[in-house]
Amino acid sequence: MKLTNGEVFRTREPLQELMGEKLPVKTSYELAKLARKLNDQLTVIEDVRRVLVNKYATEGNGKRGKSVDPEGDNYPKFMEEFGILMSENVEIDIDPKQKIKLPLMVAATCDKCSHNMDKPLEIKPSVLMALDSFVEV
Repeated sequence: MKLTNGEVFRTREPLQELMGEKLPVKTSYELAKLARKLNDQLTVIEDVRRVLVNKYATEGNGKRGKSVDPEGDNYPKFMEEFGILMSENVEIDIDPKQKIKLPLMVAATCDKCSHNMDKPLEIKPSVLMALDSFVEV
């Protein structure tokens, strides 16, 4: 499947959120395989992003390490290079016809009486938007 680095980058958090759900084994397995395939490219993207941050960050910025100040002179240059990184095409071994089927219902336990039951799988729309190329409901 041909993707841009931006498309891959936008899957990181939504995929982690979806993988935190209690899903049937087959669905969980397919999501884990997808995460592994995307993770190699995510690592490359993150490494290059870190280099760009180090290149354009100014001292004293950021509470969790270096960051590029959106008000600083370096920010437009950083965003230009980051945009180039995000627009790069990459080929990932994913069959676009083989989307992961998400179940409508998942196993749950009643909070009041502790009996087993099914409940609707609830997913934020932003998660589904980011993973639209990979999953179906």
